[in-house]
Amino acid sequence: MKPDFSESTYAFSLVNEMNRMYSFNLAPIFPSLYEEGKTGGYDTEVSIHGVPFFFQFKLSNFLSRFNAKNYKVFNSSYYQFHLHARKKSKQHDLLLHLENSGNPVFYVAPRFYKHNDLNVNFRNSNMVSESIWITAKEIGALPDDDPHSVCFNEDNTLVYLFSEPRQINSKFSSINNISDDLNGFNAYLDYFKMSSSYEKYHKDTWEGLFNQMVYIINKHSGNSSLSKENINNYVDDINSMKSKCAFLSRLFFGAEMLILNT
Repeated sequence: MKPDFSESTYAFSLVNEMNRMYSFNLAPIFPSLYEEGKTGGYDTEVSIHGVPFFFQFKLSNFLSRFNAKNYKVFNSSYYQFHLHARKKSKQHDLLLHLENSGNPVFYVAPRFYKHNDLNVNFRNSNMVSESIWITAKEIGALPDDDPHSVCFNEDNTLVYLFSEPRQINSKFSSINNISDDLNGFNAYLDYFKMSSSYEKYHKDTWEGLFNQMVYIINKHSGNSSLSKENINNYVDDINSMKSKCAFLSRLFFGAEMLILNT
């Protein structure tokens, strides 16, 4: 069964909760003229205050019939979201490279598909806990150019990449489930900061992050050869370096950039 709400509705509801309860801020693509003109505002803010996270929001199909393709793997109903096939989009490669460059990157999908469940979870502030969180690195490099999907059971204790299948172990889900004080994201960040990629590649300025993202885009552009100059054409009208990073995230990586206030 397909979900009866849109991806944008799910993303809005989830981001709203993350902003209210988990100290996340959504970076605006086009900050107001008032904000740009303030001392210490977007234009003059060089250092990154907090840590940018990158989230690609997905919708989950619900498969409950025993003749569903992967039913025997779970011996129960399960959820599924699709990844872009590499032959059509390099999106997963970009997100994986971004995470390997010292940035937290997540695929996020609901563990529900009915509009009423979305309303209930939104009212009860359960959008985060009723979603599955999987990093690009946990999925890993796709084995070929064919379509692939991530499937998981209703309590997300079993998660697989298909069509292999290969089991995925979500570190964040285990941290979030044992967190009693809504500090799952901070706990994950502490874990992530111990990685060699964070220590080696993580950027502390918006300009540094922007240049890093441009490099990754160029690296995976193939014959289109998106140079820094060409990419700058997309962001000429944006004066804030923070907003330029948010724009690149949305346009090329298909992800929303949210900043965790640490």
